[in-house]
Amino acid sequence: MKTLIIVGVGLAAATASAAKPIISQDDVKISLTSNHRVQVDYKLTGAPAVVTVEFQTNTLANGAGEWMRLSGELVQRVKGDVNRLVQPGDKSFLWDARHDWPSQYIGDGRLRATLTLWAASAPPTYLVCGLTADKAGYVRYYAAKDYIPGGFGSDRYKTEFLLMRKIPAAGVVWLMGSRDGESSRTEDEEQRHNVMLTRDYYMAVYETTQGQYKNLGKGLPGGIPDSDKADDKPVTCLSYVDVRGSSYESADVHAYCWPQDGHDVGPNSILGLLRQHVGLDDFDLPTEAEWEYACRAGESYMFYNGTSFEPRKIGWFKDDPSGDAVRSVGQKDANKWDLYDMQGNVSEPCLDHYMKGSDRAKTFAVGWERGVVTVDPKGAEAFMLNGSGKPMVVKRSGAYLWQWGYGRASSSYASGDWSYPSVYGGFRLVRPAVAK
Repeated sequence: MKTLIIVGVGLAAATASAAKPIISQDDVKISLTSNHRVQVDYKLTGAPAVVTVEFQTNTLANGAGEWMRLSGELVQRVKGDVNRLVQPGDKSFLWDARHDWPSQYIGDGRLRATLTLWAASAPPTYLVCGLTADKAGYVRYYAAKDYIPGGFGSDRYKTEFLLMRKIPAAGVVWLMGSRDGESSRTEDEEQRHNVMLTRDYYMAVYETTQGQYKNLGKGLPGGIPDSDKADDKPVTCLSYVDVRGSSYESADVHAYCWPQDGHDVGPNSILGLLRQHVGLDDFDLPTEAEWEYACRAGESYMFYNGTSFEPRKIGWFKDDPSGDAVRSVGQKDANKWDLYDMQGNVSEPCLDHYMKGSDRAKTFAVGWERGVVTVDPKGAEAFMLNGSGKPMVVKRSGAYLWQWGYGRASSSYASGDWSYPSVYGGFRLVRPAVAK
C-alpha cells in the first residue's frame, strides 16, 4: 500500500464557541487501497465541523514538479466523512480515483491533499440536499463549484436534488428600494432606505421545479396547463398557504403566521414535508429584504446585469419573442451569486405581509429618511386585506405574463392573496447558513 502526503489542515472559518474543530496532521493517513481508491483517515477533535478536501498533483515523475490543484471535475466519486457535517471522532473517506481519473497512475509522492474545516456556523458556499426517496437525509456541502457531483449545471439539480448557494449578507449595509427616477418606480412600495442583515443564508439556485415537488411525494397541483408541465419548469398553482401551511379565517391570527410565529410551518405543508424529508428544520421562504439582497448580488441597478438595460438576457417577460409561457429554469443568465430566474419567469412570494405608503415606512427603523439602518426587517405585523378580506403577501421577481417593470430588483407588489394559487406564481427556498 502506497503512502501519500498530507499537505495541511486548515480552519476556514472561526467559531465563537470555546471549542473549535481540530485535525492534527499526526492523526491523518492517506493511502491507496488495493482497488486504486484513495483513502483518507483522520481524527476530528474539539467540535463538529464540515470537512472538505482538495487534492493536488505534481508534474514530474520524480515528484519534483510544481504542485497543482486537481480539478474537482476529476474528484466526483467521494464518499464517507467528507463534504458533510462531521462529529468528533475517528473518521474516513474514499475517493474512487480509478473511475474519476482512469488515465493516470498515482504513484508515491504524486498526490497530496488539504483538508479544510468549516465551523458549523460558517459552512461552505454550496449546499446540496437529496429529494428522491433514496436520498432522504442526504445533505452535502462544497467549497468550490467544480467539486459539486455531476457539475453545477447538471439537470439533476433541477429535479432530483436541491442546490443552494450561500449569500454573503452578514453585516453588509446596503440600499433597499429603487432610485428616484427609476423607470416604472412606485414610491409607495419602493422607498429607498438602508438595510443590514445579520446572518448569511442559503438561497436556492433555481425556482422550485415540478420535478423537485413531485420527488417530495406530491402530485402536481391542479390548474397547471398541459403546455406548462415539465419536470424542469417551476411548479405553479400553489399559494403561500400551501407552501407554509397557514390558514386565515375571519379576523383570527393563527399559527404559522409571519412574523408572529417566526419560522414555524404546518407539518403537512410543502415546507413541512421538505423539512422532514431532508432532515433540516429551517427551510422557508425568504423575507423581502433577503430576496432583494440576493437578487441584486451587490449591484444597485434595476436588473442584475447592470446598466445595459437588457432584462430579457436574464429573465422571461411578457411579449418575449418566444411567447408567453412558464419556462424551464436556468436558461437565462444567472447573477454573480449563481442565482437563475430571479427576475422574470414566475413570481416568488416572500414572508412579508404586503404594505405600502406610510404603513410600509413604519416597518423601517426610526430615522430611516436620515440614513438610519433597518436591521433584519421582517415587514408588517398587521394584515393589509384585499377586496375579499384576505391578507396579501409581498411578491417579487415579476412573471412571464407581465411587463419587465414588475421584474426590477426593487419591485414590490401583491398579486391575489395568500390563499390564491396563481398559474404564474412559484416559490424559491432559503435556509440559514448553518451546517446541521
